[in-house]
Amino acid sequence: MDLPILLTHGDVKFDNYKIPFFDKVSDLCIEAAKKIPEVNIIGWDVAITDNGPLIIEGNNGPGFDLIQVVLKKGTKYMLEDIEKEMKKANIW
Repeated sequence: MDLPILLTHGDVKFDNYKIPFFDKVSDLCIEAAKKIPEVNIIGWDVAITDNGPLIIEGNNGPGFDLIQVVLKKGTKYMLEDIEKEMKKANIW
């Protein structure tokens, strides 16, 4: 699988760093996703152990916090607005 090379993340520089067991991590996540096909997107938390990768958990809707990064503020107000609208529609 050809993936883009990440050279920096914030102030941290990755120079020729190779993620251990990357192919096994990829295969493990793909196989786990196949077990729950009704979920369209999953963000997998994976630990790298001495014996290989281990799934810690899967999160539906991963990356929601990225909205906060883009807006440079929290998103609680958005969720409160959604809650109000749902209560108005009697679905809360």
